[in-house]
Amino acid sequence: MTAVPSPRRYLDNAATTWPKPEQVWTAWEQAARDLGVTAGRAA
Repeated sequence: MTAVPSPRRYLDNAATTWPKPEQVWTAWEQAARDLGVTAGRAA
């Protein structure tokens, strides 16, 4: 049996760390454009 990787990203750690790695900004921007996510935790 082969596991199928999930396209989900968990970015909560990035909410409280600074500076954020470039990969975090890239993933957040893609999610905001493609999925229409909210900017905060109160989704």
